[in-house]
This record gives sequence, structure tokens and C-alpha cells, in this order.
Amino acid sequence: MARIDGKLLQGEDFFTDVPSGTIDGSNVTFTLSQVPSDSSGVKVYLNGLIQIPTTNFSITGQTITMVVAPATGQTMLTTYLKEN
Repeated sequence: MARIDGKLLQGEDFFTDVPSGTIDGSNVTFTLSQVPSDSSGVKVYLNGLIQIPTTNFSITGQTITMVVAPATGQTMLTTYLKEN
């Protein structure tokens, strides 16, 4: 088992999520289904490529705002520790 800041992590602590929001080339706002325990630990992948925080996206609470709207047909996936 892994530990972060002395906390024992279990499988249910990690969350993989496909954020809600339309990928249509103009929408930049997407919503996570869970509240992340720390927004700086949210990993965003676009077509499998990791995105760089502040360069490619920002996050506040459960809302991801992309700097450039993902094009139609692209896929977005996130991983993060969810708030317990």
C-alpha cells in the first residue's frame, strides 16, 4: 500500500474519471464527478497525453477549465485522489 502524508492509501482513494462536458471544439469547461482532495494533484489527459497545469488547464473545486477547447473527437480522462 502507498502512503501520502502518512495516510495509507487504498484503491478506493484513487479515482479515474471522464469529466462531463461537451468536447466540440468550443467548450472549455468540464466537471469532475467527485471532489478531489487536492486540486494540484489532479492529472488531466487529453487523447492520452498528460496536460500541464496552468499551461493547458486550471481547476477550481470540481471544475476544469481548459486553455484551448478540445477538438471534436478528442477524449479526456482524469485521475485524482477523491475527498473522503
